[in-house]
Amino acid sequence: MGSTYGNWLYNLNLDNTITITGYIDSTNLGKDNPNYTLVVPSAIPDGGEVDIEVASIGNGAFSNYKYIKSVSLPKSIQTLGVSCFSNCSSLSTINLSNVVNIGISAFTQCIKLKNIYLTSIQTLGERCFY
Repeated sequence: MGSTYGNWLYNLNLDNTITITGYIDSTNLGKDNPNYTLVVPSAIPDGGEVDIEVASIGNGAFSNYKYIKSVSLPKSIQTLGVSCFSNCSSLSTINLSNVVNIGISAFTQCIKLKNIYLTSIQTLGERCFY
């Protein structure tokens, strides 16, 4: 079952990490800013004294977010789910230097994606940059 923190949608995983599953009002995110950068949080407050680390982006989480120009992922993100950024037609830059696993079709139809930084990748899903 999903939860929210501000406009972020997320799931708490069994290993006590967070998977970001989306953003409220996603269709207009960045619409009024041609250089919009989606900045993913590194942690979500648990209501107590400890924040819970964001470790992954869920399947389809930001699919079809057509106004996002770039994405800033925290160092804690290690996994990107299936089609998580697919059809982000304005996305041109993302730093994946700490990402270990990228799911199938993660960046499919990101037609402007030119600047990708990969240093820790162990698994690339089929058609992830198709």
